[in-house]
Amino acid sequence: MPLISIVVPCYNEAKNIPHLVDSFKKLENFHKGDIELLLVDNGSSDDTFEIITRLACENSFIKKVKVDVNIGYGNGIIEGVKLAQSRYISWTHADLQSDPMDFSRGIDEINNSKTEFLFIKGARKNRPKIDAFFTFFMSVSVSALFGRLINDISAQPTIFHRSLIDGRENDLPKDFALDMYVFILAKKLKFSVKRFNVCFKKRLHGNSSWNTGAAARIKLIKRYIFLAFKTKISGLKV
Repeated sequence: MPLISIVVPCYNEAKNIPHLVDSFKKLENFHKGDIELLLVDNGSSDDTFEIITRLACENSFIKKVKVDVNIGYGNGIIEGVKLAQSRYISWTHADLQSDPMDFSRGIDEINNSKTEFLFIKGARKNRPKIDAFFTFFMSVSVSALFGRLINDISAQPTIFHRSLIDGRENDLPKDFALDMYVFILAKKLKFSVKRFNVCFKKRLHGNSSWNTGAAARIKLIKRYIFLAFKTKISGLKV
């Protein structure tokens, strides 16, 4: 059984996926059999699934997952998690803005820890000022609501022991609020939270399907705050 399952939701990322897989192959942990990679075609309209299928045939550590209709980033991850076989669950983006090499540092945290109940997350550096401002505003809003520091919510990679979400699959948000939900849940259940700095890069190919300007960012912040409020009053307090 692999140590860690890495779920990558892919929406129209046909050009990026081969580069993503090549990057994962460079990880020492890949050669040790520590990693399984679940590539999720999250309702793409390009050749994403064909590329994933070919790579899965060529690489035994890859599992392919098909979602016919894209109903959200979180749903793509959830569908991948359903097939995960490892003790630790993780996810990242397919656009290579988050470096797959960062997983080596996350796996080191797992191997060096005295507890399995870990929640490991990157902390992004070198971001455009406008993106950093919106992230800061969102972090302040959510942290104020829960009275605990919950910052850079969308940073990747996200890695945690699978017990964090076992039995809660039906409660998980199916959109970008998934990152916030599991972060808050980890705080509530007193998981040991570990952060490390990661470099946030430009997309290699294509354009973001959601980050299309200030209006899209404001919409996402409103969604985060709404879910945070809903989560708190429903009893998931930290």
